[in-house]
Amino acid sequence: MDGRIDIADLGWIASVVGKSYADSDWNSVKAGDINVDRKIDIQDLTAIANLIKNISDTVEQKSYKFNFTGTAKEGYTSVVYNNGVPQYNSSVGYGFVNETSAMPARQVHSAQITSDGTGFVISEPQFYEEPGFEKDNYNHYGMAFRIQAPPGAYRVSVKTTSAAADTTVSVSGMQTSRLLKGGYWDTAKLVPIRNFITASGKEWTYNFVSGRSFIDIEIEPNKVNTPVGVQEIVLTPIAPQTRTAGSLPTIYTLGDSTVKSYTFDETPMSGWGQVFDNMFDLSKVNVVNYSMGGRSFKSAYTEGRFNDILMTGNIGDFVLVQFGHNDESTDESRRFGRGATEAMYESYIKDVYIPAIRARGMIPVLVTPMSRVSGTAQPGYVYTNSFKTRLFPDIMKEAAAEMGVTVVDLNAESLKYYNAIGVEATTAVFMSIEAGETPGKTNDGSYANGHPSNKIDGTHYKEALAKQFARIMVTEIAGKGTAGDPKAASIASYLKQDVKAAIASGDWWNVYPEMAKDTTTGAGSYYRNQIEKLLQLGVMSKDSNGNFNPDMNMTVGEFIRAISAIMGVDSSVMAGYANGELTREVMGAILDDAFRAKFGTTKPKYMTDYNGTTVVPGSPGYDPNLDSGARGVMYYPLVSYEKLTDKANISPDLVSKVKDAYELGLIRSEKGIARGKMINGTELEPKMIVARAKAAKALYFMWVLVQEVNVENDVVNVNIDNVAPTATVNYSTTVPTNQNVVATITPSEAVTVTNNGGSTSYTFTDNGSFTFEFVDVAGNVGSVTANVYNIDKIVPTATVSYNTTAPTNQHVVATITPSEAVTVTNNDGSISYTFTDNGSFTFEFMDAAGNKGAATVIVSNIDKIAPTLILVPDKLSLSPANHKLVTVQTSVYGQDEGSGVSSVVLTSITSNEPDNGSGDGDIAGDIAGADFGTLDTEFQLRAERSGKGEGRIYLITYTITDIAGNQTTATAQVTVPHDSK
Repeated sequence: MDGRIDIADLGWIASVVGKSYADSDWNSVKAGDINVDRKIDIQDLTAIANLIKNISDTVEQKSYKFNFTGTAKEGYTSVVYNNGVPQYNSSVGYGFVNETSAMPARQVHSAQITSDGTGFVISEPQFYEEPGFEKDNYNHYGMAFRIQAPPGAYRVSVKTTSAAADTTVSVSGMQTSRLLKGGYWDTAKLVPIRNFITASGKEWTYNFVSGRSFIDIEIEPNKVNTPVGVQEIVLTPIAPQTRTAGSLPTIYTLGDSTVKSYTFDETPMSGWGQVFDNMFDLSKVNVVNYSMGGRSFKSAYTEGRFNDILMTGNIGDFVLVQFGHNDESTDESRRFGRGATEAMYESYIKDVYIPAIRARGMIPVLVTPMSRVSGTAQPGYVYTNSFKTRLFPDIMKEAAAEMGVTVVDLNAESLKYYNAIGVEATTAVFMSIEAGETPGKTNDGSYANGHPSNKIDGTHYKEALAKQFARIMVTEIAGKGTAGDPKAASIASYLKQDVKAAIASGDWWNVYPEMAKDTTTGAGSYYRNQIEKLLQLGVMSKDSNGNFNPDMNMTVGEFIRAISAIMGVDSSVMAGYANGELTREVMGAILDDAFRAKFGTTKPKYMTDYNGTTVVPGSPGYDPNLDSGARGVMYYPLVSYEKLTDKANISPDLVSKVKDAYELGLIRSEKGIARGKMINGTELEPKMIVARAKAAKALYFMWVLVQEVNVENDVVNVNIDNVAPTATVNYSTTVPTNQNVVATITPSEAVTVTNNGGSTSYTFTDNGSFTFEFVDVAGNVGSVTANVYNIDKIVPTATVSYNTTAPTNQHVVATITPSEAVTVTNNDGSISYTFTDNGSFTFEFMDAAGNKGAATVIVSNIDKIAPTLILVPDKLSLSPANHKLVTVQTSVYGQDEGSGVSSVVLTSITSNEPDNGSGDGDIAGDIAGADFGTLDTEFQLRAERSGKGEGRIYLITYTITDIAGNQTTATAQVTVPHDSK
């Protein structure tokens, strides 16, 4: 409420768009309700803009004109030199400063400025340049004149005292060298640079949108000891643009490489800003992506990218801004670095971007940067926010809340998605590249042999993830709109109907029909990006359950139809290959046929132009995040054909084509390669069967190879075949099964099935055949018969055999003999079970069809308990020791609780003294009548002992053995005492 209408009013109204009489603060904002309909909306912004346009420049909407010469000029404020220049004073509204508003502030020299009546002049005896960073961090000092002016757009006109060759004029810290020429903001050259500085003689002009309450005009010498200066400065306000009748509103996206639109030579990299437009009804709204790799809040501002959006857009347009990754760079102290401290990051949001957007009557939306991921993460890893040092997402959310700006927290939502799909799937959709995945390139060369940086890039990602980020973006925006955010609701109103339905239901299969249920998580997601593109192109298909079946074998016919479609070559050039499972050598030959049919002897640019560095520092499209420092990384295989170790296994009739395909880089070794490494294998594996996932990898490579290099890589071109339709049949399973088998046809073109209820799938409950009939759009009729012979619903049985059924003290092995080929599903898959004791065990098994059977084995013949044996001699002592044989009878008691006693035998009788000692009275033959090895219980022992000994001891030993073979030995003792002699 300052009593006048100017562009400051527009910015204020833009800041309260969405307010209505129902809000508690309505009384403080209702002045913005220009059309008095009790709400503040785009109509009010348009109304105030029209008022501003119609105000005479001499009344309120005045220009800011300053004259620095000694001669007064009508309509200009004379800046007087009085023993020095006037310093900036906000109460006066202009003056020279010693530091610019750049971040960090740049030092200038107001004290060295002189005046001779023709202008204010300065000469600098020396410059500063940081060694090694001369283009990013330099200061030629000079002067800076600050003019107090409300946020808004101005035509800045500066007349200098010096020639353009000697002078650089900058506006509020912008990088003039990036603003002196036209061109395009994007790689595909779809977004032209519309606003740039013109310098003619001594006059400079630039249209600039300021978010601050002042503008700095900086004049800097290009050469030491060369005077430069200013004669005049004029700021002419530029009214916001209202949308012309019949034109559409626009949603602008501005961000870094994670939002950028990529071209085919950069495949497979993508950004969510590239696919964001697919969410919207483009008959209702335009979506324009201004994003570029390597950009930050600072660099997008200084190079004029942000300014160009504001000068191009109309009142009511939306500006979605995501920065944070490059703002983490630690070069924030450099003049044109990318990095920012937390304070700088916050200042760019609150002091530069938001007020500038609003000053143009446009609607800001902030997007927190998605989290980076670790390229070395292993399954089970839980992703956490990568912004741990500089908490940019938190700062953005706090600033948005403070300023009433809609914010989409992509940072938090990205982490939810990563952890939902798991490490394998997350790594797969980031820039994890192995040899043979893409002929695209990065700053330092071709991706064809793997990532030149020898890493899994956890910042940049593929189209499969870009689409999910776009899904998250619109889901969050629509949710905020439903929750009462009118700005978000306005954006959501432009969404396609199927997108709105998907947001409401949570079912995105209709929006992304190229997604397959078995390729979004786990091991099946490894080639998700390629698979989704091939499904989107319509050259590969899913089964009736929505699965791609990545591990299923590819057929020759399906591969030929796919390569024919994506390369636009007639399938007849690939005739002569028998249909059946596709081997790698046949795939190589087909790829060679298709390539030569398409290109002849010429080569696409991917093979010739993108070997080594293609984008150098300082180029508009340069992204330092993609520069590893490597140079000369080539497209062609790193291992020559001659060094392949198994090329002798290639069929002789295919050798020449396979060799040509290999040397062209169309087929490479799949063994010994790895994502995140630039490495080739030495084995071609020509006889190996190609799985559908590997086929998708090869087809994707060829699809990229035929594209123009400078076209956005999410473009889909499908070749239509108008001949009579054919179809191949895929089965839910071709191995024996006890389930129903679903046969699904894949037509050669778009058809309508005229029987089977119009379905392309038929369910067999038993073996048999069914003929599909179909017609294409031209009325051509085709048919194909599906035959099923692999249904088996008979339960398998088994007989049992044992290695012994007799009593035993050893382990018993039970072995089953199934009635058919089965897999044992317990017992570690073995058909034999070893019993260490009596008991039972049930084998469980399943045949190839999935029918389950069981067989129980019982063992009761194991006896490992030893028998017992007790010996009782009738004489325990022989006395007197009279050298005579004495009859000894032994009572033997044996028992076995298990298998029963088999035998008891006399094993031995021993003595602790010799049979024939050295004394004159000693008699030989001390043990007589013993029948060893029998149950002999009666024998004679001599009553004799050595005169010098302690007494003689006879040991009598028997052994008992049970039927199972367990034995026990018992010993009895008979003595001849010494003192009895």
